[in-house]
Amino acid sequence: MKFEIFFTDNTLLEANGEYQEVCNIMSKETKAGIVTLPVVKEWVLASTVTIQSEFGFASVKCDFYHDGKVIITDHMPSTRDLYCPDIRCLRTWAEAYGWASIEPTEYAIDASPDFWKNQWDTYIIDSVVLDKRHGERSDMMFEDEILDDPELEDLDL
Repeated sequence: MKFEIFFTDNTLLEANGEYQEVCNIMSKETKAGIVTLPVVKEWVLASTVTIQSEFGFASVKCDFYHDGKVIITDHMPSTRDLYCPDIRCLRTWAEAYGWASIEPTEYAIDASPDFWKNQWDTYIIDSVVLDKRHGERSDMMFEDEILDDPELEDLDL
């Protein structure tokens, strides 16, 4: 599926969303007038992420953390369908640009529990909150794991 992602945060825009480049920008000393501000090692950037796909526009409020986590604080979907592709697009983008994981807050989960449980069940997101509520997820074998497993190489995918 084709999609585009846009940010409201200037640092993410400058870095084109690439995690390593964001880290490089955040590790530089900055000057405020005559004062040099110290480098902050633990940072968080808040941004509204707009996802444009064939389904329309989605708005996702995210906090981007220094350790690569992306925390979803709010989600306005492009469609009201339980199988809305917005978070899958965000996950695809996050993996491609070096971010470690995406996870919704408890507030976001409570606003749309069936939607977030589906995202969690299908391994699109990770969630400590959903882990506690529903226990361990069932094991799934993904296509790239099947292709790498010599015992399963004869499967026709």
